[in-house]
Amino acid sequence: MNSSDLISVIIPVYNVEKYVGSCLESVCNQTYKNLDIIIVDDGSKDSSNKICEDYALKDSRIRIIHKNNAGLGLARNTGLEHVKGKYVAFIDSDDFVAANYIEAMLNGIKRSNADTCYAGYYEYYDDNNIISKPARYDSTIFTNNAIIEKVLLGMIGTEPSYKVDFILPMSVWHALYSSEIIQQHNIKFPSERDYISEDIIFHISYLQHSKITSFIKDCIYYYRCNNNNSLTHNFRDNEFDCNIELVKKIEGDLSYILENEIFVNKTRRLLLGRCRTCIQKAVRYASFNKEFDLNSYLSKILMNDELIACIHSYPYKQNPIKQRIFNYFLLNQSIIGVKTLAYLSGMGRNRRF
Repeated sequence: MNSSDLISVIIPVYNVEKYVGSCLESVCNQTYKNLDIIIVDDGSKDSSNKICEDYALKDSRIRIIHKNNAGLGLARNTGLEHVKGKYVAFIDSDDFVAANYIEAMLNGIKRSNADTCYAGYYEYYDDNNIISKPARYDSTIFTNNAIIEKVLLGMIGTEPSYKVDFILPMSVWHALYSSEIIQQHNIKFPSERDYISEDIIFHISYLQHSKITSFIKDCIYYYRCNNNNSLTHNFRDNEFDCNIELVKKIEGDLSYILENEIFVNKTRRLLLGRCRTCIQKAVRYASFNKEFDLNSYLSKILMNDELIACIHSYPYKQNPIKQRIFNYFLLNQSIIGVKTLAYLSGMGRNRRF
């Protein structure tokens, strides 16, 4: 490893006073020391900024950039404007990382002369409830077209018969990226307020320019999962509309680099999976907000023109049984059917049908 390789770490911060200290502690204590730590204060109203300033006084590698609140994606873009490192990592300020987070991924890059490395992660609920999510590929590299076919499309969706909706997570926080690729092609994040999932848009722009992408199986990122007390913050009444716009954006961007028939069933499956998630969130939300008109909300989803076109053109009969039943109810616009499936799936944390 070339110890002179400076690594930039971008950490957007907004009202996370409860968690940002443990996040910064994990970054400052990395085994790899040559770090450029960029904190983007996205207009925090709590004590988050004071906590960041205290860490900056103790660690000269930290720079703090202040901006008006505009969301996670645009805060990351602000960080990208100030990157000095050869590679860049993105860490969410309510999460934390293993001590070898940077070193492990940089080793993965160096071993294969790659420009990008992905790793596994943990779903963290509390110290006694941590679920390992190792990367699908172990010490594996992909080059050129295989990066699009195996990595990018694996983040977007799977073929209809596959058991799960996707095989690789879309998130950027378990990877190390080439600053040169990002800067050379002026790659930016969109606002998650527009597309609900800004990371996949970034990946479409980025991975089409990657030459060698590597994977390590190691779980080195701790993704802090919501618990039942935060469900009110986990429901957005416009989330389904944002997912419609997300899929339109993905299909538009992919059409510049791939023939439509290569990805269309994957993007349709993505939309149907997001539809299931939106319905389950709505059913959970209705369970403690009695004023919420669940039937009206579900009717709006089931009558959506884009969803109707999607389910009529998608070979849902090839899906595994649970998805097949759900998609049958979508096809027949059955509020009772989709609501019943959501109830039967249980109200437990992060459980999906």
